[in-house]
Amino acid sequence: MEPPETFKTGDLKLEHAKVKFKAYRQIPEFTVGGEKIGPYEEGETFEVPLWVAEAMEEQRYGKILEDEDGRALINKPLAFESWRSMRELAHLNGDHYPKTRRFLKRLKKLDGESFQKNLRKFEDLIQRRTYKIAVLASKGAKDEKILQNLTPEEKALYMKLRKEIEEWKKEALSLSED
Repeated sequence: MEPPETFKTGDLKLEHAKVKFKAYRQIPEFTVGGEKIGPYEEGETFEVPLWVAEAMEEQRYGKILEDEDGRALINKPLAFESWRSMRELAHLNGDHYPKTRRFLKRLKKLDGESFQKNLRKFEDLIQRRTYKIAVLASKGAKDEKILQNLTPEEKALYMKLRKEIEEWKKEALSLSED
């Protein structure tokens, strides 16, 4: 089963986002997708799209310099969600889900035990957030402040739930004898 379009869009945006890359050896000039990349000297740090950086890392040309620790993508929001009220959602960056899934995919290859532990935490975070989103959707919350804390994927879920719940409520309250 393919992920919803919103997840595909987020993944695509992340793949094309520029990341810092440190060359461990000389990288000759090359062209990809009509874009000239390089040349770079050993030790040089530069920015390229993530998908290019991953390919260069695979070829052992260097290493992607991560902006943040992947575990923080899970642990920090999980801590916030744990102490917030049922009507409050912590702010997550718009690329939170693609980044976290990317972190987990990389971790799965490197450390199965750590992967399982972080996956359970991510599932807990998703459970807490989807529960709150469902509560907000059932109440018909329209507060922009609440909605600005949702990621694009969560906004899509909220809108779908809200629409379904509103239609269900209308039908439940329908008193016509048709």
